[in-house]
Amino acid sequence: MGGAVSIGKAYGFDKAASTSVIPRVMPGTQGKNKAPLQTPPNGLKRKLTMRHTVRLDTEAAQRVQTMVLDMSRTGRVELTSTVDHDEAGVPLGTLTKQNLVCLRHIPEMILSMPHLTELNLRCNEISELPKEIGELVALQVLVLSKNKLSEIPEKLTKLTKLRVLEITHNELTALPRSLGNLGALEVLLVSNNRITTIPDSISHCQHLRILNLYNNELTELENNISFLVELMELNASNNHITKMPKELLLWKNMRRLFLQVNQIASLPALDALSNLEVLQVQQNELKTLPSMQDLVHLTKLDANNNGITALPADSISDMTALVYLNLRNNKLTEIDPQLTQCLELEILDLAVCIACTWALV
Repeated sequence: MGGAVSIGKAYGFDKAASTSVIPRVMPGTQGKNKAPLQTPPNGLKRKLTMRHTVRLDTEAAQRVQTMVLDMSRTGRVELTSTVDHDEAGVPLGTLTKQNLVCLRHIPEMILSMPHLTELNLRCNEISELPKEIGELVALQVLVLSKNKLSEIPEKLTKLTKLRVLEITHNELTALPRSLGNLGALEVLLVSNNRITTIPDSISHCQHLRILNLYNNELTELENNISFLVELMELNASNNHITKMPKELLLWKNMRRLFLQVNQIASLPALDALSNLEVLQVQQNELKTLPSMQDLVHLTKLDANNNGITALPADSISDMTALVYLNLRNNKLTEIDPQLTQCLELEILDLAVCIACTWALV
């Protein structure tokens, strides 16, 4: 029985998992390790597939007992008084809408599914979320990307079990002030909006591991971001950021940091980011790179198109895992010979650097 990969599993966790990892398989990608459907005691599978016409109403939705409702090949949705299905078993867990006629609002039927754990409404024309969205208290994954949302109601922050919130490619200018109520949140994707600030309460999202703010209207990352101690990936590229938090000492779990295409003039010391693997700061206004001692896991450093005049002498020898170093189009006058200690280095780009020579030992 075909269907889309559960979004929860795509992000590296399922209902039974207590922890998650940075996803390598994104939502909608078929994974080789996809777990087989489990069969409940009554012998009925947990998955309900609807391939043609779906007719659902509120009463019927409350009676449906399947864990996964796959509508990825459904050609038409009718909100009537019957449910056309071929199997039924346990409480409804996942509702995904793909390749359907675009929805302009969330049907009341969906809002009456108390056991729903995953809701995917990507690629619709939804412009407003009803306050009843906060009543889906079992929800763990909510995907609203590529809609026409201009705001997120505060009621959404009642979803205290939510672990993944994806609202990319919308028209948001702000996030709910009570965002911090989402204490279980692990993945927050809000790229390609017009967000100007991040609410202070985000510091209470202590389980947040992935934060994607790509292509918004941010001018700075404030100190509240610094307190996200479980953060493993931050993408704040393609904004208007001029200022970074002074203290990044709590980001000990950070693996990938993307800050490219901003107006950042200086970065704080990154010594404490001992697990950092990827750092991208290209196309900023940097004159120097910060201290990066102990970054023994760093494999990629991209700082092209800045105004960098020298590399941090106290850091290069520690980057023993470095594979990719791009310093193209900077103002380097010499390269520290300690760079020769980066024995894993495969790609070194020094093109269009002014009078760049190797320093004498």
